[in-house]
Amino acid sequence: GVGTDGNLIVVGGEKGILMGYNMDGKLLWKTQLSSEILSAPVVSQGIVVARSIDNRIVGVDATDGSKKWTVQKVAPPLTLRNAPGMIVAGTDVIVAQPGGKLSALIIATGAPRWDVEVGISRGATELERVTDIGGAPVLFENEVCAASYQGRVGCFDLVTGSARWTRDLSSSVGVAVDQLFVFAPDDKGALNAFTRDTGASSWKNDKLSFRRLSTPLSYGRAVAVGDYEGYVHFLSREDGSFLARAATDGSPIVGTPLVAGTNLIFQTQNGTVTAIAVE
Repeated sequence: GVGTDGNLIVVGGEKGILMGYNMDGKLLWKTQLSSEILSAPVVSQGIVVARSIDNRIVGVDATDGSKKWTVQKVAPPLTLRNAPGMIVAGTDVIVAQPGGKLSALIIATGAPRWDVEVGISRGATELERVTDIGGAPVLFENEVCAASYQGRVGCFDLVTGSARWTRDLSSSVGVAVDQLFVFAPDDKGALNAFTRDTGASSWKNDKLSFRRLSTPLSYGRAVAVGDYEGYVHFLSREDGSFLARAATDGSPIVGTPLVAGTNLIFQTQNGTVTAIAVE
């Protein structure tokens, strides 16, 4: 994955090498981490935070790549091969982890602020107990929201980690959050809308069943979500009715979509980046 603070570009790779570049593309430093880096690193306060696939979280100096701190989190025996993300929240970084936990770490030192379980392991087998968080946690005002596989969707207090609300849901991708709603696809292909303040179910659209939905994006009066055939579907934020559909290159929509002006940016598994203009 790729991370930046606008001054430094940081890239992590499959061999565990973390590389820092300036905005002109000049390599500034390389640092070897313990194993493959799937999640995009984050950069803040002169520190680069990266996580390797063995669930080791490392803070390195943004100027020379030297290691400042390391936090080893216990990884469950079986996890999804996805890239649970991280997001900066003031002086902290919120880290989504395999095993269904969200952790807040102080960026300067790596010291823990709080831990909370989004997914709670249940079942008799290791497969039944997989509860990884999909995608990156999402900040909105004083809350952080996330969803987990075979677990829950919910929003949590940014300062203490205490649950504002949770609902049972299984999702292997991220959520979208706006002023009114939290949007979460489930693993059967339904897109769910929950009220942001209480978590009450607002609507559910199951007409995209088994289309392996992507992380959604809320924009204007619509919520957009991609599928495994590269289509981007636009649904009404208010009631989940279909508004429009756009095609890309035919391969699955992956990653978290972005807003750039009045364009929505989607990436496909085949590497195509598509900008869709929204009126």
